[in-house]
Amino acid sequence: MSITLAACPGFHELSESNATRYLYDQVVPQLAKRKIYLSKYGNHNSFGTLSFVVNYAQLKETEQLFDIERIQKAFSIIDQFIVTKKRYERNSYGLKHQIEKDLPGDIKYITNGDFIVAMLLKGYKARFGKSKKSLNVNCEFKANFNKPQEIDNFGPASHPRTSLRYQPY
Repeated sequence: MSITLAACPGFHELSESNATRYLYDQVVPQLAKRKIYLSKYGNHNSFGTLSFVVNYAQLKETEQLFDIERIQKAFSIIDQFIVTKKRYERNSYGLKHQIEKDLPGDIKYITNGDFIVAMLLKGYKARFGKSKKSLNVNCEFKANFNKPQEIDNFGPASHPRTSLRYQPY
């Protein structure tokens, strides 16, 4: 299941109230149409621990699905570290760990779901499961790091033409 949202330039500059309205009025309904029930934890409509949609509905009703500040901080620096690719090259969990190292201010952690939202707001295409397979809590993006040499020990570079590979000591 793939999804792309229209990019939202300047999302990181919106007030918390306006950013919240945008997410709940625009993003959440578009995701729900594709049966993707995203929260800060990831996709609730997946195999595994987040499959309990009842909790999702409660979080949605109380507008506690996401951490707006963390999404805005990640949104503000994504362009410095990530570039669009033609193929799905990286998963959300690996990308978010790289971004965490450079989040501005005192925030040094972002949940996977909040990171996914920031990437979707940038216009990146996400895939939550391969064809004819169940949806995943994480997703893959048509994206990669813009400086592959800075990839740390989160595994090998997945692009076949990337000459740098993870070498355990």
